[in-house]
Amino acid sequence: VGHLQRLLAGIAAEPDRLVGELSMMTQAETHQVLEAWNDTDREIAASTVPELFQEQVEGDAAASALLFEDTTLSYAELDVRANRLAQYLIDREIGPEQFVAVALPRSVDMVVALLAVLKSGAAYLPVDPMYPAERIAFMLDDARPAMVLTTTEVAASLPDTAPQLLLDEPKAIEAIGQHVDTAPAIAVRT
Repeated sequence: VGHLQRLLAGIAAEPDRLVGELSMMTQAETHQVLEAWNDTDREIAASTVPELFQEQVEGDAAASALLFEDTTLSYAELDVRANRLAQYLIDREIGPEQFVAVALPRSVDMVVALLAVLKSGAAYLPVDPMYPAERIAFMLDDARPAMVLTTTEVAASLPDTAPQLLLDEPKAIEAIGQHVDTAPAIAVRT
C-alpha cells in the first residue's frame, strides 16, 4: 500500500513525468536493493570465454556441458566439435575484428557454432531464423559478416550477402571433420 501511495503522490506532484520514471520505493529500500543486496564486488581474472571454457574442459572433461532434446555432449565432446569448426573458420581467414552471423535454430549446432566463432577470435552475430525477413536483411547488411553459419532450410530464407556455411550439408560436415580437434592458439587469435 505504501508503494502505491508513493506512486500516486509522484503522479500528482509531477503529472508530466512518465510513470515508469517514478519510484515506488523509499530511499532506504532503493539503497537496500541496489547496494546492500547487490554487493558482489570481487576480483575476477581477465579471461575470455574460450579460456574459461578450456579451464572447465581441463577440470572435468567428462561432465555434461550441453543437453538438448535427446543429445548430451560432455565438455570434451563440445570442445572437439567447436575446435574443429573454429579451425575450419580460421583456415578461411575468419578471426579477430570480424563478425560471423549464426543463423541457426536452437540446437546443439547453434551452441557449437557460437563457441567455435569465439575460439576463432571473431565475434558472432546471433540471427534468429524466426525474425522477419526485413530485419534479418537489415542485420546482415549492417554487420557485413565475413560468413554466415546456417542450415540448408534456414539459408533458403536468408539474403545472399555473405558466404554461407551450411552446417547440415554432407560436404561441410566432412570438411569440418577433417580439421584438428585441438583448440586454436588463443594468444594468436585475440
